[in-house]
Amino acid sequence: TFSPDSLTINVGDTVEFGPLGYHNAVEVDESTWIANDTTYNGGFYFAFGSPGGYFIADSAKTYYFVCQPHVSIGMKGVIMANVLPVAGCTDILALNFDSLATIDDGSCTYPLPPHSNLFFSEYAEGNSNNKYFEIYNPTSDTVDLTNYAFARVNSSSTNYNGIYEFWVDFDSGAVVLPYDVYIVAHQSADPFIITEADMYYGSLSNGDDGMALVYGLEPTFSVGPIAGGYVILDWIGDWDADPGQGWNVAGIGAATRNHTLVRKCPISQGDTSWTNAAGTNPVNSQWIVRPNNYWNNIGSHTFSTIVYDSLSFTICNGLSVIVGSNIYNSTGVYTDILIAANGCDSVVITDLTVLTSAASVIVNDITICNGDSILVDSNYYSISGTYIDTLQNAVGCDSIITTNLTVQTPVNQSFTICFGDSVVVGTSVYHTSGNYSDTITSSIGCDSIVYTNLIIYSQFNLFGGIEDNTVGGGGFYSGSQYLELSAYQNSELVSAVVYSTDTILTTFQIRDDNGNVLDSVTANIIPGGHRIYFNYLMLAGSDYELGINGSSDNLFRNNSGVSYPYNFASVASVTSSSAGGQYYYFFYDIEIKALSIAGLTTNYSICDGESITVAGNIYDITGLYTDSLTSSIGCDSLVFTNLIVNPNITFTNNQTICIGETYTING
Repeated sequence: TFSPDSLTINVGDTVEFGPLGYHNAVEVDESTWIANDTTYNGGFYFAFGSPGGYFIADSAKTYYFVCQPHVSIGMKGVIMANVLPVAGCTDILALNFDSLATIDDGSCTYPLPPHSNLFFSEYAEGNSNNKYFEIYNPTSDTVDLTNYAFARVNSSSTNYNGIYEFWVDFDSGAVVLPYDVYIVAHQSADPFIITEADMYYGSLSNGDDGMALVYGLEPTFSVGPIAGGYVILDWIGDWDADPGQGWNVAGIGAATRNHTLVRKCPISQGDTSWTNAAGTNPVNSQWIVRPNNYWNNIGSHTFSTIVYDSLSFTICNGLSVIVGSNIYNSTGVYTDILIAANGCDSVVITDLTVLTSAASVIVNDITICNGDSILVDSNYYSISGTYIDTLQNAVGCDSIITTNLTVQTPVNQSFTICFGDSVVVGTSVYHTSGNYSDTITSSIGCDSIVYTNLIIYSQFNLFGGIEDNTVGGGGFYSGSQYLELSAYQNSELVSAVVYSTDTILTTFQIRDDNGNVLDSVTANIIPGGHRIYFNYLMLAGSDYELGINGSSDNLFRNNSGVSYPYNFASVASVTSSSAGGQYYYFFYDIEIKALSIAGLTTNYSICDGESITVAGNIYDITGLYTDSLTSSIGCDSLVFTNLIVNPNITFTNNQTICIGETYTING
């Protein structure tokens, strides 16, 4: 036998016969093969006892072969050669029909219908039913829309196989005038859209319904354009798959939803590839993506427009003008073609005259003292900034003076240091909390005023109340109100921050709960946060009012985001305001200093055999412990721990009961 005795190959394939030994392999015709005869037909022939050989199939047919000495006992075989598939257009009606193609690859193109260059020029999907699309006629003929339609799929479709679901003809008698648009809008759209509409349709897309502009008659059932005998002219989306919220256009996600799309100026006909038309970025897209409810272009379309503009300049020698990306500095007439935002060409003709006289450009860097000014031409300048003045020199050319002015103004600085440290400002040394003002002579001889706000960090200093005026809601208030504060231990009211709209001289008061003034501080409050210092000793068990003398003059207070009480550990608490718990008046980031460690000691109670860990130390014996840590700003911070270890108690409870009785203890 031949093995295999039946073989299927493609035209052009090579078949190898191995060593034949006591056999041969001879090609015969079909009738000879069937009759088990041995007549050779002139095809391939591998002799008796040969080492075999190669055969190449050169046509699509069945090759029959036998071993002549042994055909009578069934030693024969067949080789079936098929034609390789060739992809191409197999439709003889198409413009690109390929007679050699055996498999249609969907590449067929067809003669375009009359006015096939109608295309979508605008599409909008806005709020509610503010939806419409435009079709533009770029020809000089009036186009009858009788054989045109728009075919669409629904976003909830389960088909998505490149076939439409709904075929919508345009209204009877509809036409598109030359260089005009035809608008289809939702009947409940904004009146501005309705005014421009030519046709109403109530099932326009929410951004995820694919729609095509088509030419032809509606098929008897939904099929593709080849089988249906219609032609697709242009796309908004496609019929291939659910895009989610919408299709991406020009690199913008879901741009067919909550946007308006405007076709670029140079586009002269529709594109049968939505992928190509949508593009991946603003440069290669055929569309300009506008924001939601943008209808500025409805009712007309800018098509293949060239804008001409003429410019004329006379400049001095040494200067230049820039047009687009080109720089011109010699006399002449120049033409530049620029691209406008809508893709249209803009032709700019520039007539440039360059004078023989030269222009001068001067740059001055000047620093002056606060309160001084400089004079450039007829202009006085006294505020830091860059100023440009143009003067005319003796030969009629501009002399441009650029002045970079720096005015040495007061310096505001704020420091927080550890207790025992100090800061140096000029020749002054400060080591207690407060606001300080120093006058220092600068390098150019100016009196430079330095305002310093110094805060001394101490673990005994507790900060509380509302942190600043960004918490919750509020505003600047003029009136007489105050905060209510209770002292539970002897402590010191150190400071607080107030916020003002302007520089204001204000007297702040500490009063008892009967309104009697106990202490006051008068300070010139500057705009923004300004810390004032009281350094007032408060007695344990007393209630205080924190207010002002008379009515405030635009100081900030909160009227939302307020949550009383604001506790300072167990030392003190801001409990409410004179206007109730909804309001918080004037004093922010309040600083109170505890005068004993009682309010800063943490109490623990554990059982014998247990322990606590504080700062890495383990404690299991009753006692008062002090540990030293480092604060967030690097200062020493002490932790006070009061530990009580309770002994375990053992009690023997002897009871006697009778058989059958029970005794209950603790459930």
